[in-house]
Amino acid sequence: MGLLRLSSLVFGVFIASCAYAVPTSGPASEDCLTINVFRPAGLTNKDQLPVMVWTYGGGFDYQGTPILYVNFNYRLGPLGFPVGREAMDAGILNLGLKDPLTAMQWVQNNIAAFGGDKDKVTLFAESAGSISLSILFLNSGIEKLARAAIFESGSAASNPTFTALHGQTDWNNFVLAVPEYASLTWAAEKILELYPNNPALGSPYGTGNETFGLNSQFKRLAAINGDMWFQSQRRAWSQLASKAGVKNYAYLFTDAAPSSLFPPVDGDFGASAAAKLLASQMVDYWISFATSLDPNDGLGLTRPNWPEYTVDGKNLLQLNSTNLTVIEDDYRSTQINFINSNPALFRH
Repeated sequence: MGLLRLSSLVFGVFIASCAYAVPTSGPASEDCLTINVFRPAGLTNKDQLPVMVWTYGGGFDYQGTPILYVNFNYRLGPLGFPVGREAMDAGILNLGLKDPLTAMQWVQNNIAAFGGDKDKVTLFAESAGSISLSILFLNSGIEKLARAAIFESGSAASNPTFTALHGQTDWNNFVLAVPEYASLTWAAEKILELYPNNPALGSPYGTGNETFGLNSQFKRLAAINGDMWFQSQRRAWSQLASKAGVKNYAYLFTDAAPSSLFPPVDGDFGASAAAKLLASQMVDYWISFATSLDPNDGLGLTRPNWPEYTVDGKNLLQLNSTNLTVIEDDYRSTQINFINSNPALFRH
C-alpha cells in the first residue's frame, strides 16, 4: 500500500489475513487490497467491454450481455478507520476510503489488458460499500475513475458522523460537548411521535401486528433506523441529483425475506421461483445500466420499463417478486421530510 500504510507508531507491529472487527483465529494484516477480475472466456485487449466494479458491505467492522466484473478487498475496523487524536494528527482517519480509490485507479490503468473499457466503468455497492462509495462521490475526483454508479442501501450519511475523539470520551462527556442537546431532546420526542409504537406501522412493513416474538418496540426502532439512515438519505440524494440535472433511477425493494439466511446445498437461499425471477430481472437492469447508462436496453428478460427519477416525476421501481411495478416516491413523506429538513440535527 506504500504511502497509504498506517505508521507502526499508531498500532504497533502488524501481524496475515485482512483484519476486521470480528476476531479471526489466524494472524491478521492490513494488506487487504486484493482485486478479482471475472470476464467471459476468449477476450482480447481489443474487445473493450463495459466494466462493473463491486464494493461489498458489512457495516465496515450471469449469462447475458457480456461485461467484466471486478471486486476488491479493503481495510476495515481500526486498520481502515482508526479513531483518536494520534490518528487524527497523522491524517489517517479514513484509510478504508483510500483503498477503493486505489482499486478504481488500478482498473483504469489495467482493465484494458483484460478486454475491458476504462471509459465504461460502473461502480456498484451495497450497505457499507454503498455508504463509502457515496462519501467518495462528495469530493474525491471519482468522476475520473467511473462514468456511473449504483447505490444499494446506503448513502453518505447513513452512518452518523462524529469527530475522531468521539471514541475516546464517555457518553456524559459527549452530551456535555453537544450544544444542541436541548434540540436533540425535542427531536427525539418528535421522532417518537412520528413513529408510534404500533406494530402494524413498523418495519418490516406489511407484516401487520406480527412482532416475531419480540417487543413491539423492535418494529418501531427498525422503522426509525431504516428511515433515518437509509430511506431519507436515498430520497434526498435522488431529489438533489434530479435538481442538478443528473440522470438517475431509484428503486424500493419490498420483496419478502427468504425463509433462511443460510443457503441450502443448492445455494438458492430457499427462494421461490418468483423471487429467483426477480433476482434475474435485477441483474438485467443492473447490466443494462452499466452498458448503456439506462436500465431499459430491451435485452435479457422481459421486465417493466424503469422510468428516470426527475423533479416532476419522482418515480420508483418497486422491486417485488409479486408486483414489479413503478410507484411514486411519497411513502412516509411526513416522517422523512422531518428528517431531511434537519440535516445538522441528525448529523447528516
